[in-house]
Amino acid sequence: MTHKTPLTSNQPLSDLCVQRLLEAAQVPFVGTAAAEAAVAFDKVSAAEALAAKGFHTLPSLLVDAADGQEVDRARVHDWFVANGLDPETGA
Repeated sequence: MTHKTPLTSNQPLSDLCVQRLLEAAQVPFVGTAAAEAAVAFDKVSAAEALAAKGFHTLPSLLVDAADGQEVDRARVHDWFVANGLDPETGA
């Protein structure tokens, strides 16, 4: 009989390291495989994966202002308008 141990953590991304190590060592464990968990933890990737399978998802827009880049306000405004939302209030 194979013993399977649940993985728990308050920081989901830290579990991916443990999951990858367990998978590489071929140690059985309870929970989502590392590759699938990585997609699920990434909200944009998860929405894209669900939509590709025919599930309805809420409209979303990834705004990346990393490395001191300015947010493309026109792109954000256009997204609100395209989704029937008021760009000023979000309603």
